[in-house]
Amino acid sequence: MSDRPQLNWNHRLEKAALPIFIGGFLFVAIATLFPFDFYLPDRFSLANLLDSFHLAPSRQTAFKDLVENLILFLPLGFGASGLLAKTQLNRCIQLSLILIGSAFFSSSIETLQAFLPSRHPTGTDILTNTIGSGLGYFTFCHWRFQLAQAIARILRRIRRGSTVKNLSFIYWGYFLIILIISSAVQTTTNLSNWNTDYPLIIGNEATGDRPWNGSISQLAIADRALSDTEINTLFQQESKFSLNSSSWLISYQFDRPNPWQSRDEISLPLLTPAESLKPEKDGVLKLGRDRWLQTQGSAKNLIKILRQQHQFSSILTLATLEDRQSGPARIVSLSKTPFERNLTLGQEGNDLVFRLRTPITGRNGMNPEFVVPNFFRDRQFHRLLIAYDGANLAFYRDRPTPFSEIRLTPDFILFRYLLLNFEESVLRLDAPNAIVYCIFYYSVVFIPLGSLAATIGYLVSRDRPSIARLLILFGTILPGFLLEFLLSRIRGTAMAGDLLLWSWAIASLAVLGVIKYLRSRSLQVS
Repeated sequence: MSDRPQLNWNHRLEKAALPIFIGGFLFVAIATLFPFDFYLPDRFSLANLLDSFHLAPSRQTAFKDLVENLILFLPLGFGASGLLAKTQLNRCIQLSLILIGSAFFSSSIETLQAFLPSRHPTGTDILTNTIGSGLGYFTFCHWRFQLAQAIARILRRIRRGSTVKNLSFIYWGYFLIILIISSAVQTTTNLSNWNTDYPLIIGNEATGDRPWNGSISQLAIADRALSDTEINTLFQQESKFSLNSSSWLISYQFDRPNPWQSRDEISLPLLTPAESLKPEKDGVLKLGRDRWLQTQGSAKNLIKILRQQHQFSSILTLATLEDRQSGPARIVSLSKTPFERNLTLGQEGNDLVFRLRTPITGRNGMNPEFVVPNFFRDRQFHRLLIAYDGANLAFYRDRPTPFSEIRLTPDFILFRYLLLNFEESVLRLDAPNAIVYCIFYYSVVFIPLGSLAATIGYLVSRDRPSIARLLILFGTILPGFLLEFLLSRIRGTAMAGDLLLWSWAIASLAVLGVIKYLRSRSLQVS
């Protein structure tokens, strides 16, 4: 009699082969190809594609990559083994099909990674992924029954301990851990690590080796993210921004005899380190290899204010004179060297590149650097507004609606940094990433909470159905509200209504699914 639960779970594992295979396939695709920001190089050829492959990972990450690749393909091989077990093929043919299919799938992934700026295809990954699928095959063939026994034992213990008191303790303990982690993560997007020793530079790096070939007529910086009303007002002008507002800490208008204005505590006249640099008759300043500006000393007071506020807005009226610049070529920078900065706006090819120093992005602001694709698709003058409120980064071009934007909330940070572990990577803001970050984060947080709330309510409903409904209602709504309230206070912004709705929607789906399962199981037992 004692073997029946294990045999039952052994049968369930065989029936679950297809869902495991599909889940393994999707997991591999997401884990290896995210953030899906594919691009085609300007000069694409088969030789360039082959050159992009690395024979093996670096020594620092070799063991880590080996373990990850073996584990990554193991569920895929396990599911495929379950599907092939239903056929009449002998085991050698089954194993051969799994290995060949995994090698082809892995090769396809590595090839696609050559078109992802944040990925680096490696030849040894194909081998280790294929071995991982083979391990999945042997796990199914030789350890399936032991796995079924382990699952049966774990579920029996869970059922014995599923009391209202224990589940309530798990519910609030899990939610407290989520609050602590999420609030700590949100603080990593502030400007607390900005260095006050860096100068303000226009048209180059302080070292003089990242020149930008372009023109600029206006630049202004504010110590807060502008409101929607202020943004609409700014873009009402047809050609240039109106800089009469008192919001600007400092502004430069090169059509004036004295181009710079600032608050009393900030004095940042721009000096040229090389030849005399004067605007054209139309007030346009042309920049190039020997034509760039920087402040005489550090922009200490400006940086102090921005670091204290943890937000800013910056506007520019600019045009590129060359569409194939690299480096990226520095348009505006608060930096000291090519590897130390607070903020940099640059051009790489036709793209606008933005680097922002925060505790999570590092002292060079490259983890990741944000890329606005095809911003410089012509050589006309454009009005650019960049707004950052401590979590939301938005780029506006010639109109009061965002040209590109990204939200640096815990969903983005936890997914990208903790799971994908990107270092000095590129994030193209035209990729459909935000929805994936959001679904992943809120599923991890609110599916367990919704499931626990539903189970607690179901147990209580046997004696007190009215109280059970209230428990389920509050258990579904309250965590999302408390989490978003806390994060909004840390960000210094209003609560994000869309994120609140995501939390309630996912928790509600979990509640409905668990209650339906528990009721159907109760009917089967009776």
